[in-house]
Amino acid sequence: MAAEIDLNSLMSSVSRWEIAGYISVAAVSIGVIGEFIHDFVPSFKRRSPWWNAWGGKTSGLILIAALAAELITQVKANSMSGQIIAFLSDRTATTLDRAATLGVTVDTLSQLVARKTEEADKAIASLNAATAKADETISAIQKQQAQRRLREPERSALISALTPYAGQKIQMYCPIGDDEACTYRDDFVPVFEAAGWDHDGDKGTGFVQLASPLMGMGIMIPGTTTNFSIPRGAPPLLQAMIKLGILDEPNRFLYPNEGLPVGMIQLYVGKKLPFEAGKEGQIDGKK
Repeated sequence: MAAEIDLNSLMSSVSRWEIAGYISVAAVSIGVIGEFIHDFVPSFKRRSPWWNAWGGKTSGLILIAALAAELITQVKANSMSGQIIAFLSDRTATTLDRAATLGVTVDTLSQLVARKTEEADKAIASLNAATAKADETISAIQKQQAQRRLREPERSALISALTPYAGQKIQMYCPIGDDEACTYRDDFVPVFEAAGWDHDGDKGTGFVQLASPLMGMGIMIPGTTTNFSIPRGAPPLLQAMIKLGILDEPNRFLYPNEGLPVGMIQLYVGKKLPFEAGKEGQIDGKK
């Protein structure tokens, strides 16, 4: 009787730890959603000073705590499942010995043990899959929060592609208040200088607030959609940035801007695009 009570207790405990694991996965989702809202829904920041200051940090702490809880629940569930399997194996061996002595077959008990073992394996596999999904989500968040930077191979490739068009006039702009985008924009300044392009000193680097903010990066040329001119350096700049994976697919063309003087190119470095785990064409979530 004591052995049966122990088995029932273990089965009940495994169920409770499985439920705790699902709750932890839900808490991970809440933390991820909180991070997303804090980074990509600015209206909440304007409405709530507390959310602006603490929303991202609180969501991050929830995420970390939920992942720790999920790890603990998985370890506990695995441990108890192992105890159940060991108990059932021992029980089966004892029963087989007694059955052999009495001449009784025990096929039904063997099937029960196999079924319980299979159920325990499925529960462990489910927890492992949830943990893998959470790890993938955390990796995507880390990539999204990372600062975009031009790497040295990209700098060299851009300089090589643009130097034949030395003298080309260019402006470089980023959204007002977006420190990440403006830091990335500043990485391009020495590249254009090394290629001999003219950004007219500080006049060629600044801030802008577009009526419809552009996500990612864009290359703008003078004119309208029906009447525009293409500066000679625009096509090679576009091709080089596409080849290096710096421009995302929606922005792989030249934008007409009627406010630009003839012969001028404007490089707009906008807000970082959300990183999607497993999406092809993204390099370290840089776009």
